[in-house]
Amino acid sequence: MKKRHTLIMATAAFFALLSGCGPVEDVQTQDNNTIDLPTTPANNCPAGSYSENAFGCYGSSVLFPSATGETVAEDVWSIYSQSNTDRTDGIVFYDRYQYGYSFLADGFGFQQNRSDGYSSYWEWGVAATGNPLTVGNYDGVTHQYTSTGQGYQGQPNCYEVTDNGQTLKLCHETLQNQDANVSTSGYYYGPTVKFGNLLNYNFVVVGTWTISGYSGNTAPSETLYFSENGTISTGSGGEWGVSADGKIMEIAGVRYLVFQYLEGTDANCIATIELSGGTATSTLWKMCKL
Repeated sequence: MKKRHTLIMATAAFFALLSGCGPVEDVQTQDNNTIDLPTTPANNCPAGSYSENAFGCYGSSVLFPSATGETVAEDVWSIYSQSNTDRTDGIVFYDRYQYGYSFLADGFGFQQNRSDGYSSYWEWGVAATGNPLTVGNYDGVTHQYTSTGQGYQGQPNCYEVTDNGQTLKLCHETLQNQDANVSTSGYYYGPTVKFGNLLNYNFVVVGTWTISGYSGNTAPSETLYFSENGTISTGSGGEWGVSADGKIMEIAGVRYLVFQYLEGTDANCIATIELSGGTATSTLWKMCKL
């Protein structure tokens, strides 16, 4: 576990001066003037390895969304918003990736905010009952994720939560296999490396993909083959790799961040945002695994 957190923290340190801003449909935030950091814990947390801050309990054993839930300080947690509201089957599909968190056992963590890595610094805590999970930064922005008690079929690690009047999906996700090969840019490649949500919507990268413009981007389709050794054997060549959390894929020096998991005839596709200078652009691409 220490190795995983070190990897995220190293990425965060490198990109500490970068900030990402998605081109469309960001979730709302609540601005507060200050974050009240207590000098003396209120001792409301269970005994053991729990500590307390302004937002609640933190530590290596703290659970969410209940006292029998999942460990918070482990792997990464991702927020998804609703994008398809007019489906004929009436199902609400929370498919649009907004940002992710890497929570550390010391009550702090980093946020992936549509940028090239986990950069901004946050503090987190969970109520003694396991719900809600609250995070805040030193700019006075807070999110209070309150579980509604509802889950998602086939996604046991995802929870319906509310935050500032919005209903969202919060998913506990894994990191890449730490024994996979690592490129010179710090990205993973190999036969088991995946792109996407590593537990629910993901694709093993090795194989043939088509990449084409999406949502206003009229660039023609290109077919590429990604080899196990991290090289691209078709097109203009080059190397490929995927970030530790599976959310960014680097192709011949260009990086693409997960934007939306598609469905229907595009169920084998992920819409992505092209990154430039470490932050999101307005250029969208559709990447499909054949």
